[in-house]
This record gives sequence, structure tokens and C-alpha cells, in this order.
Amino acid sequence: MDSAAWAAIAAFLSAIATGGLVYVAERQRRYSRAVVFVDVHDGLIEPDVQQGRHILNRRQPTDPAQVRAWYDEHPDERDLANRALALFDAACYYADKGYIDRGDFLHLWADSMASIATQSRLFIRMRLDDQPGHDLWPNLRRTLDEVERIRPHLVRSPASGD
Repeated sequence: MDSAAWAAIAAFLSAIATGGLVYVAERQRRYSRAVVFVDVHDGLIEPDVQQGRHILNRRQPTDPAQVRAWYDEHPDERDLANRALALFDAACYYADKGYIDRGDFLHLWADSMASIATQSRLFIRMRLDDQPGHDLWPNLRRTLDEVERIRPHLVRSPASGD
């Protein structure tokens, strides 16, 4: 065999090896995204995070001053609601960055997010009043805009609060 034949064989084997590495890397990337998705989902279903969402889902005052007074009277519930929204913001960040599939995330969580959108916005407003100039939970706020568009029937109007 001459050197041209050896070069062709080497190029062929190199292409096969490169293709194999690309295949393995893509499978690993998909697996890693799936693991992150499961971790995010597991975090969102932790009992204290669920309790925080339930707190937000209850009928609460819709006047910002009354919201603040309510949470000032219930600091443990404020902490739980805060944790739930902070975790939603992290999940939304992961979806925005492509670390998890955005469509899959919304498929599982858009209904839950829409049902607490109004109270979440009131809570966020309260927190922003506490921290002027702070860009609190921007990923969550953008995703709330989206879920309010795609699941409007689940969003409670402020008038429905007590």
C-alpha cells in the first residue's frame, strides 16, 4: 500500500472516530439536560416549595399595603413564598439559558405559574419596594408574562382576592 492509501484509511478512521465522539458528546449533553430537568422538577416539588406556592395560591389581599401587612404578620409564610418564587426564577433562568428544555418546563409548570401569577406579582412588588433598584427575579417575571398569555384562563384577576 502506498502512502496515499494509508492517508485515505487514516482520514476514514479519523472521520469515524470524530463521528463517534460527536455522537457520544450529544448523548451526554442530552442526558445532562435530562438530569438537570429532573433536579429542577424535584426542587419544585419539595414540600416547603409546594407550601410556598399554596400560600401564594390562597386568596390574599390585593392592595399592596394589605399584602405587606399580611406578610409582616406571617413571616414564616413570607419565607416560604419567597423560596418558591426564588426557585421558580432559577428554573426560568435554566429554561432561558437552554439548560433545560423550555417547552417541557412550561408543559409541566405553566398552569401552576399562571394560577399564582397575580399574587406572585404582588409579592415581587413588595420585595422590590424593600430593595429599590434591585432587578428581582427577572427570569420569573418574563416567564409570568408568557404564562399569562398562554394560560389566561388560569390567571386570577386581582378582584378575586380577599
